[in-house]
Amino acid sequence: MHRGEKRAADRCDLGEIGCDATKAGYRGVNMSESDGTATDLTVLVRRVLEFEMTIAEWIGTALMLAAPYVLVGLVWALTHPADRVAAHGIGWILLFLRAVIAWPVLLLSNACFS
Repeated sequence: MHRGEKRAADRCDLGEIGCDATKAGYRGVNMSESDGTATDLTVLVRRVLEFEMTIAEWIGTALMLAAPYVLVGLVWALTHPADRVAAHGIGWILLFLRAVIAWPVLLLSNACFS
């Protein structure tokens, strides 16, 4: 059985009492025909929350979301070296990592107190 397939015995009609979207094999909400009731929203939320991802997909998603943040942090750290001039060794590395991780705070403090 492939991911997303349901057995015929596990399906039910959404109109039945005790039937939910996962058993019915619900495939989507057509918002153009929707009357905007709370049940449509509930079904849509259930559909989103039942979406399954493997650990590799979670890691890939996290990396894709973190990449722009880290890139902006690297640019910030490389263009604002003033706090690391006197530091050497492990202190310099820690200050560089702080700049990469905390660039939004450093950006705000630089803009507000300059």
